[in-house]
Amino acid sequence: MKTNSNNNNRLILEINSGRRYQLINTESIQNKPHQILNNKILVMKNIKNYITQNFRTLSIFVVPFVMILTLLTSCGDAPTTGYIPRNYVEANLIVGMPVQKVVLMHSIAMNDSLDNSKGQIKDADVRIISENKEYKLIYQDKPMGYFYPDTNYKVKPNTNYKLSIILKDGTSISAETTSPEQVSWVNGPKKWIYYPKDSLNLPTDPSYSISWTNIPNVNYYLLKVTCLDTIEYGKYLEPVTQEKNRRNNQNFEPVDASTYHDLTRWGGPIPNPNAPLVWMSLKWYGKHRVTIIAPDENLLKWYLQFQRNGDYDSHYSNIKNGIGTFCSSSEVYGDFFILKNIK
Repeated sequence: MKTNSNNNNRLILEINSGRRYQLINTESIQNKPHQILNNKILVMKNIKNYITQNFRTLSIFVVPFVMILTLLTSCGDAPTTGYIPRNYVEANLIVGMPVQKVVLMHSIAMNDSLDNSKGQIKDADVRIISENKEYKLIYQDKPMGYFYPDTNYKVKPNTNYKLSIILKDGTSISAETTSPEQVSWVNGPKKWIYYPKDSLNLPTDPSYSISWTNIPNVNYYLLKVTCLDTIEYGKYLEPVTQEKNRRNNQNFEPVDASTYHDLTRWGGPIPNPNAPLVWMSLKWYGKHRVTIIAPDENLLKWYLQFQRNGDYDSHYSNIKNGIGTFCSSSEVYGDFFILKNIK
């Protein structure tokens, strides 16, 4: 659509279809305001008629053009580039257990897909050094991480361990930890525990309390309770029955909670080497396991950040030239069975 001015001072409206509409003759309508008004009305009617008759054609060409223009405008910003990955280590040496699952990864950009396998570093030289000996670890896919192939070697208590990692590009990553002494039961869990019949008035039963040895240089302990079988119940009874397990509805955990299906509940840090049985920590009846963990300082910091704070601060990391944690702990566990409250 455009306007032209000819030699006779006529203003002409041209539309793509080829139709031409005379708007105003400036010579013939001087001092004739009524004629100007009439001509304007005529032009507006002609334009309205044209748009009405050609609406479908205009939609086919104009709408896609506007959409493309909008898309190009919205995508004008260049994508984020220049992300620098960080090397990440996660490992916990457990006293009395083989050296297992040293996780080595690089961080992934926020605009990349979340896939742990993409971040795995599988070709590094990973070694554990202790008592002037080196133990070379190998990578395996299931579970993903580095392991020491000789499972006869067990992590020793009260022993210093160094982690040495050399990446293919020559980058060196290191850390160290000193394992605590082995924690043991003083008073372990009872084999059979009756859930109180009055679930609205849960009593504290001292006979269900547990206690363990106090470990030097360990100021706080961690505790976890795990349901070992959420389906079977009667097969663990004496005599055996066909009864199935079920959830304890007194747990008051919302169905839409992110932890609703978690089999393990964590507790701590605990400043004393003893703890009562917390009924509300039990999601199911049936077979359970309680584990007491004596952590080194690095594991305690890791736990407080992830389990309690839900955030990570690399200033608390002991990994040199990387992030994460290289820690150690000793554990003791005991199994018990929660009987349904029908006693």
